[in-house]
Order: sequence, then C-alpha cells, then structure tokens
Amino acid sequence: MINIPTFATQKPTPLKNIYQKVLFAFIFIISFYRADAQFAADQNFNSNIGFSISSNNFVLNNVRYILTGPSTYSNEVTNYGALSSSGSDGAMMFDMMGMSTLSSVRIEMSNGSAFKLDGMHIDFIANANIRISPNGDAAKAVTYTSNNMYTNQLVDVSANTNFQNVNYISITGSNLTLDLDDLNFSAAVVVVPVNLTRYTATRDGKRNKLEWETAQEAGSSHFDIEHATDGINFKKIGNRQAAGSSSTPQQYSFYDEAPVAGKNYYRLTQIDVDGKSTSYEVKWLQVDVNNSTTTVGPNPATDQLTIRNAKAGSTYYIFNNVGELMQQGKIPQATATLNVKTLVTGSYLLVIGKEFSFRFIKK
Repeated sequence: MINIPTFATQKPTPLKNIYQKVLFAFIFIISFYRADAQFAADQNFNSNIGFSISSNNFVLNNVRYILTGPSTYSNEVTNYGALSSSGSDGAMMFDMMGMSTLSSVRIEMSNGSAFKLDGMHIDFIANANIRISPNGDAAKAVTYTSNNMYTNQLVDVSANTNFQNVNYISITGSNLTLDLDDLNFSAAVVVVPVNLTRYTATRDGKRNKLEWETAQEAGSSHFDIEHATDGINFKKIGNRQAAGSSSTPQQYSFYDEAPVAGKNYYRLTQIDVDGKSTSYEVKWLQVDVNNSTTTVGPNPATDQLTIRNAKAGSTYYIFNNVGELMQQGKIPQATATLNVKTLVTGSYLLVIGKEFSFRFIKK
C-alpha cells in the first residue's frame, strides 16, 4: 500500500508553491511591460539580468536586501525581454524555489544612509496582510489585504511623508511570495519643524522687545519666552502661538513690560505639537534705571568707589563687560565705600537693587 501524505489547508503545499511561482512568472512577463510606468527606474535591474544568489542578506547596486524566514532563499534577477519592445527588462524575484516561507524583505542602502522612497512595482501574495512599512513602523505602513494576488502593483508613496526620510523599508507577510521592479529612490527629505531666520532683542522705551521670524514651519505648536538675571536660572514670562504649518514667512514679537535694572537675559524656545522643543541663542539687554539722588565716584576708579544717597541694605552687583558677576554684597548705609582694587583694568557695571546702575572704568 502506498501512503498518500495529506496537507493542512492553512499552509500552501509544495505543489501549490510551484504553481503559484509559475503563475507569477507568467503574469510578471505580461504586467511589467506596461507602457505607462510612472517612475524612473532607479533600480530596474536591467543591467543585472542573470544575477543569482542563495542568501538571506546580500547587496546589489548599493542596495542591501535582508530576507527573514526559516530557510536560505534563492534569489534571481530574471529577464522578461521576450515580450518587451526594448528587448530586455529585469526584475528581482525572491524565493525562486517556491518554498513560500518568507516572512519579510528589508530594503536599505548598503552604506546605511537615509533615503526617500517614491515607489516601486511589485507582485506579491501572502496568507496575512502585507505591509510596506517605513523603518518597520506598522502604524505608518501601506497595507494590502491577505490572500489576494497583486500583479504589477504600483506602490506610489511619493507624496507620503512617512517615506521621505527612512533608513529602511520592510515588506512583511506570512508565507510571502514577492517580486519587485522599478525601485525609485531619491535623497532623504529632512523636514525642519521651524526654520528661524531672525531673532533680535532691543530696547523700546522702558520695555524690552523680542522679535523673531520663521521662513517655514511644520508641526509647530508655540514659542515660550523665558527670562533670567544671571543667564542661568530662567523663568517663563510668556508665550506666543505658532503658525503650525506654513511655507511663508511668519513674524512674532514679545514685550517685557517690566525689565529689571542691569542685564536681562532672554531665551526663546520653540515647542512642536509632539512635545519636542528647540531652544535658540540666549539674548540679553542692559537696562539702566537710575535714581537721580544716588551718586558714584570717582570714574575712572583705582581702588575704591564711593556711593552716596543709596538705599541702606540694598544688594549691589559688579559685572564685567561680558556679563560675568565679579563682585556682590550689601550696601551697609546710605554712604558707603566699595573696594574695587582686585578688579583688573577694564569696563564694569555697578547695579544696586532694581533702582540704580552705573558704568565705570577700573584703571
């Protein structure tokens, strides 16, 4: 008695695999020679006809292909030129032995660089939904339903921003059979959320005015404005709603209505809709608010500064010409003397409380 083996209906039989592969080849011969192909053939494989390799990880034309499955697969670039007006056309066919156990094909640049995928032509069928995913992200994938045979399927992702800056794409499906042609790559598109072209800080009467301009915005939520008197400990003092997404210049401004005497530091931070943030160069403005009854001398000074008519108990600060704090203390009484002998020769700013500031030269 001859035992006839039985096969589970859920998995393709070896015979079905062979039939499927023959059918694919027949359809591939016809379908890949449409005259209305929409993409430049960056990877049309015409110069690679005859290429053959048994490997799950190989490079062809600076593109790496990584196959996932339980076997080592035979892959070929096959010529369908018999039906082509040009006389030849090549297409990459994976799993030429028809094992149909392939679960995914990953495509990336051999040097690891990012790229933009515009599209491709593919033939495929699988027992589960087929996903073409940027960087393997199924949530952003282009999906095709399972158990349908797609022939000469034009995958057009040229306007899909998810494919504009990727390190690899993956084509996944259970028991996947896959052939592809006309892979169209281009340089990665780097989307900058905000392109800041101008950012200034100026005095406007008794106020400090911040102005900035963007050339373009993408996914921008708002701008935070922060203030500090020491350039380190910033506190938020306001915000401005951003344009969101714009390809035209946008102008913004913010007024600090109550700047303090001395240096006022400002930090501008842009917040994206996804919560990411970018902080820009810190700007500072000097505010001189003098009480006319307070006097300081001599100027230039050698060893001492004499202060008259100051508010007793006020804190004083001495900054150098780059804003570094060099000295600080308390004014003990209305008339007091400050020792500046240890200061090196240069220009300095004396700030007393919030009411008085004075520039002097140390000889």
